[in-house]
Amino acid sequence: MHTAQQQQVHDGAMIEDDRRDVAADLETIDLDVAAVAAALSQRLHAAGVPVTPERTVNLARALTLIGPASRRQLYWTARAVFVSSPAHVPAFDSVFASIFSS
Repeated sequence: MHTAQQQQVHDGAMIEDDRRDVAADLETIDLDVAAVAAALSQRLHAAGVPVTPERTVNLARALTLIGPASRRQLYWTARAVFVSSPAHVPAFDSVFASIFSS
């Protein structure tokens, strides 16, 4: 069982983690939406993720709606559009990292 002091430290660490997440979201990426959607689609397809033209268009539409995106927003938006099975997550993560990791 946690003591009050341990809980406070734990809660403080959680708050600190949340602040880091917010700071990461403030860094935005300017995107050429069509180029990003096409490149990501092609690489995902080559990695074995089932990509359709409709999903590529859906990603472009979603990116247009969210505007300038943080890397985190881009990741989750693209993942929601392209990943239809947990089996595709490792390939998606690998492709995304190869394109957007700094």
